[in-house]
Amino acid sequence: RGISADAIKGKTVYDLWPNDVAERLKASDHEMLEAGHLIEADIDILGADDVMRHYWSIKFPVFSDEGDIVAIGAVLNDFTERKRGEETRNQLMMAINSVSAFVAIWDSNDRFVFENEKYLRQNDMAKEYMVPGTPYRDYIRAAVHGGLIVEAEGREEEWIKERIARHAGAEESFELEHRDGYLLVNEYRLSNGGRATVATDISPRRKAEEDLRE
Repeated sequence: RGISADAIKGKTVYDLWPNDVAERLKASDHEMLEAGHLIEADIDILGADDVMRHYWSIKFPVFSDEGDIVAIGAVLNDFTERKRGEETRNQLMMAINSVSAFVAIWDSNDRFVFENEKYLRQNDMAKEYMVPGTPYRDYIRAAVHGGLIVEAEGREEEWIKERIARHAGAEESFELEHRDGYLLVNEYRLSNGGRATVATDISPRRKAEEDLRE
């Protein structure tokens, strides 16, 4: 809507949108909170120029170290003109890079599409496999053999098979011991057949639990 980030801070959806639009946006927030996982939706909004705009939105929970939902991450993509190419991708990347979670997207053929900066930094030893078109199996194998997955040490091939199956199933969340600490990993199915990987650093929580046991 042409509003700067500073102008949005402290405002509610009712301050920024007409009541009917605000109600729909608020309802989608509640839907995501109740579901506890990523949701997708198509949203039609009448713009200030009286042109109906069509958006594809992704909303997902951002978890605290204790595993509680503390914020909602959202990506809103305007596909009214069906724009393709680098401009649209860059806009989407800017939005995804603004969230605190580690995020990666895979297409319907389980090939890499893109990741946010946090995900790339976390998986630096496999970054040459994090390019569009790379099969998930090649990426995860590079991550394991690059020493990124601590819990896979000594059983690499078995772990890779298990992780590929979990990724394909995209069912329940699970914890993973990474080189940089512990992660809570969620895999989500997208409407186009792809997958979204959203991970949260839970290392502080795990350390607190270990301290209590000691």
